[in-house]
This record gives sequence, C-alpha cells and structure tokens, in this order.
Amino acid sequence: MFKCKKCGSEKYKLVEKGTATGLHCADCGFWHKWVGKGDLYKYKAFLAKKALSTAEKLYELVRKGLNITRTSNGQILFDYKDDLRKTDLSDMQSVIDELYEKSKERKNG
Repeated sequence: MFKCKKCGSEKYKLVEKGTATGLHCADCGFWHKWVGKGDLYKYKAFLAKKALSTAEKLYELVRKGLNITRTSNGQILFDYKDDLRKTDLSDMQSVIDELYEKSKERKNG
C-alpha cells in the first residue's frame, strides 16, 4: 500500500498539521502527500491492523518458518527461510529471552 520514495521503507505515519493530515515515512520522516478524509480512514485502519506487539510479530515469523534455538552457552540462533532474511529481530530479543525462561520453568516445574 505504501512505499517511501526516498528510502524504500514500507512503514508510514500520519502527522496532523492544523486541520490537514500528512502521510510521512516512519523511518526517514519524508513527507509524501496530504491525506484526504476518505483516505484517512483507510490509512488509520491499516496502521491499526499493522500495530502488532513484539510477541505477535515473533509468532508470525515462527509461523512463516523462522526457527529459533538457544545454544548451551545461551546464544540465540535464528534459521531463516530466504524470504525472512531482511527481517530485523533486534526488538524481539527480550521476548525470546522471556519465552525461553518460561519454557525452562515449565520443564523444571
């Protein structure tokens, strides 16, 4: 639906200026266009649908074929399918650690 002309990102944000709303790239901040009221609802609905929690993002990636393993020294390894290679997992580290700790508790409990 959206791709930044400047950086190629597919993330966007809506910025209100007075009574007008502008469509901006969420990564580089580049302004793309003013959004009319008819399109505004469409963009807001799309933003709400895309706002997944980190755990939900992780679940979706695992569902698409991401394998996560932890070595004996605690290092986390990711095994990707080719279409997942560009995915940034840095914000998921804490969720992975939490899930790992919970799984250890279940095994020991």
